[in-house]
Amino acid sequence: MHAHEQVNFYLNQLDENWIRTRFASIRALLLTFPEITETYRYRTPFYDCNGMLLYLSLHKKKQPLIGFVDGIHMQDEPGLLQANEGQTMIKHLYIESAQEPSDEVIVSYIEDAIQTRNHLKKTCT
Repeated sequence: MHAHEQVNFYLNQLDENWIRTRFASIRALLLTFPEITETYRYRTPFYDCNGMLLYLSLHKKKQPLIGFVDGIHMQDEPGLLQANEGQTMIKHLYIESAQEPSDEVIVSYIEDAIQTRNHLKKTCT
């Protein structure tokens, strides 16, 4: 099964309609960035750009979030990213409702993640 089909299956398995709809809209936003590729690993939708960039997941099987792999290095100007205990690099943007955070905020975090990933890739090579 291709990544696109696996992500479709993942989304269709979500219990809450608002979460399924919100993840689908975030996925659509992500796929507008030509440098991002959709993959499926660890039973989770991942989005890559010069390596792992972010993923969509549920915290404790009910709280939707976007996990930013290099979150510790991101600027996080709105101050919405949170680190879970034991995670040193990843930070999460929790999705509170079908409207919050807004698409504009999510796009700004995606852009920040891409910039951060590209900068880290340049400094590590």
